Amino acid sequence: MDTVNRVVIAVCGLCWVVLADPAIAQISSPTSLVHVRSRSPQIAALIQRGAERSATFRQLVATIDGSNGIVYIEDENCGHGVPACLHSVVTAGTHRFFRVKVNARNIDDYLTQMIAHELRHVVEVLEDPSVTDSAAMMRLYQRITREGNGEGAMETAAAIDAGNTVRAELRAFERRVAQ
Repeated sequence: MDTVNRVVIAVCGLCWVVLADPAIAQISSPTSLVHVRSRSPQIAALIQRGAERSATFRQLVATIDGSNGIVYIEDENCGHGVPACLHSVVTAGTHRFFRVKVNARNIDDYLTQMIAHELRHVVEVLEDPSVTDSAAMMRLYQRITREGNGEGAMETAAAIDAGNTVRAELRAFERRVAQ
């Protein structure tokens, strides 16, 4: 079996497992969260909460929902000293499947900010239709980023801004609720 067939079979298997997960089936909201998913109920709740409380987060999800991208956000260690990362992209048929890893030790607004940051990276990749696998994604980021923390992480100003804006919107929401 060649590499392409193995990748397609692996992606289809992953999709079946994730789509069959009852935690994912229970997600419903005005933003629908169709293309941004997690098998973790805690992370799914953070995605929901981010979309409800932050216009920027909601727009990122809507942009992804309107694309050919499907994003799976999972509780896994990224390595290289960062709490979250866009780990990989593969293409199956007309869809691009993204894997985002987050360190979900603390389920809080900081993690919501980090998810928004990574969703902005997903949007950056979606804006370039030639990025259909992880190697092409790395080439894109070598062109458009500056090195982040010196341990291999790469950053864009847009992703940093998205995370910071979401943090500010979440804080403003909390202040309004507290009044």
